[in-house]
Order: sequence, then structure tokens, then C-alpha cells
Amino acid sequence: GVTGVDFSTTRETGSVSGRVIDPDGSGVEGVTVEAGGKTAVTDRGGVYSIAGVPTGDTEVKVVDGVPAGYSVSGAQQKNVTTSGVTGVDFSTTRETGSVSGSVKGADGERVKNPTVTLEGINGNDDSLEVPVKADGSIDTSKVPTGDYKVTVTAPGYDDKVLPKVTVTKETPGRIDVVLTPAEAPAPENPAEPTTTTPNPATSTTTKVTTSKQVTK
Repeated sequence: GVTGVDFSTTRETGSVSGRVIDPDGSGVEGVTVEAGGKTAVTDRGGVYSIAGVPTGDTEVKVVDGVPAGYSVSGAQQKNVTTSGVTGVDFSTTRETGSVSGSVKGADGERVKNPTVTLEGINGNDDSLEVPVKADGSIDTSKVPTGDYKVTVTAPGYDDKVLPKVTVTKETPGRIDVVLTPAEAPAPENPAEPTTTTPNPATSTTTKVTTSKQVTK
């Protein structure tokens, strides 16, 4: 007889591919996607391809590399075959929070027509202007999360700058500002007092000739 005629089985695998995009539809680079214990990182176009994924029902999910201030769509269940699965895409969404506070004058008076501008800093590219209510209060939602430099201006008042205000999903950014009335600007070239020296008076001398009549 013949013995030891053995056979071995090999786990079949396939691939999973797709794309990770931002809210504008552009690819997001550097995001790690996992499927069946295997991972791949997106390229500049947001494209990834994971090879060697065991066939069968598999969870595909983003595990790392999502930019700060963004969230990503959830995991997807896919049936992986030896032919592979394509079009397993994920999308990122800009996270938002809110800002609140007030703008007032030095004595608590209402400030007319204030402007509150938020300029993103520390990697935050968002900039926006938030409205101020008639009573001077601020309460605005759907503000992209991140750090901002806040500038408050109003006619007749000095500008006020808050170097850093942070907005998160859980905690509103606080903008509480008291504006100081602007001082009237001094004249650039004050007029110098002038003294006019009168011209010396012109004296006129009149020569008078007297004629005498002689009688012989």
C-alpha cells in the first residue's frame, strides 16, 4: 500500500478597495482602512486597496488617519470573494459645535453694529462671521470645530482680539467681550500760531516854501 498521500487546504482570499472622500468629494490622503485583519492607507486621491482579505463576510472600517475636526462614516459589512470587492467608499463630515457669549460697552451699554469674525488657527482653515443679537448676545450653532482667533469691531470703539477660542462638539466656544470707546484722534499737523509784524509806517515829509512879497 501507499501511505502519506496528504492534501492541504489554503484559505481563499480576495481584495477590498474603495475611496475615502471629504465633504467636497476630494480624496483624503493618509487614512487607514481595515478589512479581515489586513490594512491599507489611502493615497493622494483617497484610494485604498487591501489584498489578502479572507473570503466571506467581513467588516470594513476606517481605523486611523481621519483629519482633526472631521468624523467618518461607519463600518460596512461585505461578502469578500476571490474576485474581490470594489467601491467600498467612506465619506468624512466636518464636525460642528457652537459659540456663545456677548458684546457690550464698558458700562454694560449696548454696542451698535458690532462685527465678530472668527479666523481659523492651528491647522483650522475655516473662517466665518457670527451674528450678534440686538441685546448684544451671541448664540450660534453649526460652527466648524477647531481653534479660532476672534476679532470684534464696532464703530466708535477700539477693536478687541481674543487670541484663541476653541470650539468642540461638546463645549461651546466662549466670546465675552467688553469694548472700550475709541479716543478722538489728535490733529496730525496742529496749526502753529503766527504773529504778523506790522511794516514800519512810512513817514511823508512835505516841504513848504513860503514866498515873501518885498515892497519897495
